[in-house]
Amino acid sequence: MNEQFARRLERGDFQTPPPLAREVCRRLRDAGLAPVSIVEPTCGVGNFLLAAIETFPSVRQAAASDVDAGYVEQARAAVAAAPRPVAGTWRVEDCFTADWAERIAALPQPWLLLGNPPWVTTARLSVVGGANGPLRRNVDHVRGIAALTGGGNFDISEALVRMALRLVGREGGAGGGALALLCKATVARKALAAAWREEWPGLADADGAFHHLDARRWFGASVAAGLLIVRTDRTGALPRSCREYASVDAAAPLRTFGWRDGELLADVDSVPARATVAPAPTADGRDPHAPAARWRSGIKHDAAAVFELRRDGYGWRNGLGEQVELEAELLSPLLKATDVHHGRAPSRWLLVPQRTAGEDPHARLAAAPLARAYLDRHSVRIGARKSRLWRSGKLVFLFGIGPYAFSDWKIAVSALHLPPRFRVIGPFAGRPVVVDDTTCVRPCADEAEARNEAAALESARVRSALAARLFTDRKRPLTVAMLDRLGDLPPKD
Repeated sequence: MNEQFARRLERGDFQTPPPLAREVCRRLRDAGLAPVSIVEPTCGVGNFLLAAIETFPSVRQAAASDVDAGYVEQARAAVAAAPRPVAGTWRVEDCFTADWAERIAALPQPWLLLGNPPWVTTARLSVVGGANGPLRRNVDHVRGIAALTGGGNFDISEALVRMALRLVGREGGAGGGALALLCKATVARKALAAAWREEWPGLADADGAFHHLDARRWFGASVAAGLLIVRTDRTGALPRSCREYASVDAAAPLRTFGWRDGELLADVDSVPARATVAPAPTADGRDPHAPAARWRSGIKHDAAAVFELRRDGYGWRNGLGEQVELEAELLSPLLKATDVHHGRAPSRWLLVPQRTAGEDPHARLAAAPLARAYLDRHSVRIGARKSRLWRSGKLVFLFGIGPYAFSDWKIAVSALHLPPRFRVIGPFAGRPVVVDDTTCVRPCADEAEARNEAAALESARVRSALAARLFTDRKRPLTVAMLDRLGDLPPKD
C-alpha cells in the first residue's frame, strides 16, 4: 500500500467538501439551531468550522483539534480569514485523550459538536499499522466466536459518535448542546442503540434525525451514510427514536427507527408496544430466554480457494485451479447465500476437517492422509488470516461450526438478499448440506418439521414483523439475532 495513502486512511484524511459542509450547516440552521460555540474534535483543514461561522451569525467561539499539526494550522488560518472574527482554541492531539466535557463546560452556551470523523475501522487500522484511534477493545462485550470473527470490531467514527452522544446527554440539557456528525448509517444506528440499550443519561428523550446523503458523489464511497443530528434542548420528542430522511434537505421523514422492548426496530411506528417488556438481549443481541441454537450463522472459512471445491470430469478442483484428491468423508455439499436465495442445488463442496470450532482436527486428519497433505501444502495461505485464534497458535480451520450444521433437514435464508426467502434444505447426494456464514440456518428434526416451520416463516405475519426490523442499506440486512427475536412461530395464515 502506498505510504501516503495509508497515512490518509489511518487519519480518515478525506476532507469534507466545502459545498457539503455549507449544505449541512444550512440544514442545522433551518432546524432551529443557533450555536454560540462550535466544537470539532477532528477538524481537518477547517471546512466545517468555516461553513459554521458563515452560516450561524450566533457563533462567537470555536474549540478544535486534530492529530495533524499542519491541518490544525490550516484550520486556524481559515477561521482567521473568515468574514467576521471568532475566538478559537486549537490543539494538536488525539481527540480520544481529551477531556471534552471540561472544555465544553467552559464554552459559551449553547454549543454544537460538528464534524466528519474518520470512516475507518479498528481492523483496517491494524492492516495499515495505524495508531490513530481509541483504545482497541470490544466496546459491546461481544462474546465467543462472534468476537473472534469480527463482531467486536467497530468504526473509529462510532467511538467518536458514542463520545459525542454522552456529551450531549450529560452536558447538553441545561446549556442546549447538540451534535451533527457525518457518518455511516450503520455507525449512527449502532451508537444510538448502545445509548438507548444502556440508558445513557439525558438521551432517553433526545431529539434525533438522520439525513441520508450521496456518499459516492461527495466522497467516492459506496456506502450508506448521512448526517446524524441529536439534541436535548427540544421538548416533545419521541423517546428512544430517530427520524430518518432521504436527503439532507428532505422535509418529511421516510420512517422512524428506534429502541422498543429491548431491540432496535427499523420502523417503530409499525410495531405495537408489547403488553409486557421483553427481557433485555444479551451482549451479542440474543434473547436470553430464546432456545439455544434456534438460529445460527453458517460455517465461516476465510480461505475459500482452499476449502471450496467443485466436481469436474476428473474429480475435484479447488479455487486455485488445482486438481485435488481428498477423502470423500471429509467433504460436504455447500450452499452459499446466493444459492439459498435462488433455490439452487449445491454446486460446491466444502472440505470439513473438524465438526466443532473447539475440536482438534488432528484426529480426523490422522485418518485422512490426502486431506492432511493438502492442508499442509496450503498452510501458509490458510495461516495468513488475522484471527486471534491463529495468532494464539490454536489450530482452527473453520468457525461457526457445530452439530447443528450437519442436520439432515434445516431451514436456511440468505442474510444478504431481500426479500427474505426461507428455504427447506434436505440431504444432497446422501449427505447433509452445509451453508456459509452469509446464511442463517435453523436445524430441524425431520422434513415435516422443516416444511411446516418454513411455511410459517413465509406467512404475512412474519413478513410484516421482519419488515419492521430490516435496515435495507446494511450489507447483511438479516441477522440471527433478528430471527431469534421473532419468538415462537406464529400459526400459518
